[in-house]
Amino acid sequence: MQEIEVFSVGNHTDSAGRAREYVPAEVSEIADQDLAAAPVPLVAGHPATDDPALGWVEAIKLKGSKLFVSYDPDKLAPGIREFLSAPFKPFRRVSVRLWHPDHPSNPRPGKWGLAHVGLLGATAPAIPLTPAFESENDSHLYTYTAMPETPTVIEPIDPVAPEPKPETPDFSSSPEFAAMQAQIAELQRQNQSLALESAATQHRLKLSELERQFDAAASTRPELVAHKATQLEFLSALSKIQSPEFSAGGKDLAAFHLDFLASAFSEHDLTAPVVPAEEPVAIAPDFNAPPGMVVDPEAYALHQRVLAYAAENNVDYVTALGAVGGK
Repeated sequence: MQEIEVFSVGNHTDSAGRAREYVPAEVSEIADQDLAAAPVPLVAGHPATDDPALGWVEAIKLKGSKLFVSYDPDKLAPGIREFLSAPFKPFRRVSVRLWHPDHPSNPRPGKWGLAHVGLLGATAPAIPLTPAFESENDSHLYTYTAMPETPTVIEPIDPVAPEPKPETPDFSSSPEFAAMQAQIAELQRQNQSLALESAATQHRLKLSELERQFDAAASTRPELVAHKATQLEFLSALSKIQSPEFSAGGKDLAAFHLDFLASAFSEHDLTAPVVPAEEPVAIAPDFNAPPGMVVDPEAYALHQRVLAYAAENNVDYVTALGAVGGK
């Protein structure tokens, strides 16, 4: 077997004058080339194609930073072995052609590879030449080099430029998209308004039920009437912490408290001065109600507490409503 140094790690310039540095990992990719799947021919010069081949590379090895190829002189084309040993030295230099990783004909896409080893005549390569090697007969001296950049060394072949990608239309600037966004915003506003209205309605119903329970308890103990306002506020607070699983004597907290209060008045004969029922204080809302509409002060007060809770705890309106007790 005849071994030749053909390439090395480092900076190289191709025949087009383009310089490139080949790092060890890239040269190692070339050494790992499977010659059975991607054979490398020995050719005369750098023809447009690699046919006809004078012979074939039998092995590629990386020794340190230098790349070597081996060929079998006995397997060269008829007459080539003798031709290489001729006194007039027909081939004076050796060079290589490399596959660029992106070249469409690269048999190993994505990796650097050896396309062929060229035996050069009188025309010297346009790159620094590496040390010479001797032929099998030690009578013929050849200078060789490794060519950089792009798929070839002597005849660089640039990778096919990718086709430009079609521009994606910007739907966000279309009138249809703007109209859809406005419709979504309006639906969200309506949902928030309905949620507020539903919460206020549920709160009014809850207060009405508590007032009914209080009036039923006060019907047997008139002394409780003087405490109606404060007791309704207390019962409203109890309803906020009422757990579905909790009951006292089979009753909810409000009913249990009213029974306890009535029994306390009966057992201790507690009396209290009768005072006029407290008049509800109208709360001026911070928004204009539609003509003919009246703002429920209790519902509005609940709404304000919900907003304050939501701002303080950084939660949404529905979560704040459940926490404040608007259910």
